[in-house]
Amino acid sequence: MSSSMFKIERLKREGHFTMEKDEIHDFYELYYLLHGERRYFIHDVNMLVQPRDLIWIPPHILHRTLDTGKPDHERILLQFHGRYLREHLGSEPEQLLAMLSASGRLSPDVKEQESIEYLLNMMIGESRKPQASTPLFLASLLTQLLVQLARMTEKAAEKELRPEPTVWEEMIRYMHEHYASPLSLTEIAKQFYMSPYHVSRKFSQYTGFQFTEYLVWLRIKKARELLAETSMRVVDVAQESGFNNLAHFQRVFKRLLRCTPLQYRKLHAGKKE
Repeated sequence: MSSSMFKIERLKREGHFTMEKDEIHDFYELYYLLHGERRYFIHDVNMLVQPRDLIWIPPHILHRTLDTGKPDHERILLQFHGRYLREHLGSEPEQLLAMLSASGRLSPDVKEQESIEYLLNMMIGESRKPQASTPLFLASLLTQLLVQLARMTEKAAEKELRPEPTVWEEMIRYMHEHYASPLSLTEIAKQFYMSPYHVSRKFSQYTGFQFTEYLVWLRIKKARELLAETSMRVVDVAQESGFNNLAHFQRVFKRLLRCTPLQYRKLHAGKKE
């Protein structure tokens, strides 16, 4: 997706479907489920998504959609860069996007559903028959949608009482706090009084990721932040992120992000989404 790109699509899938690869990107994403049932793993939480639920994902948040065992679903997916609004409206609503800085699920009421679906369908229709004024019109519709989401988020925050975290949420939180340590499946299983086999199997079911796969993504996420926000040497970035071998770090980084750490730094140093 280019720096100013906007993309929206409505898609119906038949049968069972689970994302084959991890998603972590530098643009905003909105997922609106029309029919069916899905599970969404975002950052460190696995949540059930039902018809008319909305998933909001800011940039650089690891996520994956999972099958629930029930076939067939239909969804609308909206993706855009914050710069899209600035380029076509003359300003970027930083305050508005700041209100939407947290990922999560929203369950709109009937009136909110009607408003959201109207705006999304207007965007889909406009995207299919673009005109010279289409970018401006889409940016205007998008701003209306973001205002709607911000109000829903504020309302949900007033109501929500977060339940006690599950053992898997606690485990993921532990990984977020200790990713730079030489964590292993055996060590974390011992930490939570389970067998490595049980952790491996259940962790994958809960998150959609293998234990090692998720740990690597945590470390790469930290490395990306350090490369973009500091002038640390690459070897120090690797160690700070939990990679004890520079060659291994560079190899993994290039495999996942399709560029070297230095190339990533040149592209992203000082940039603000």
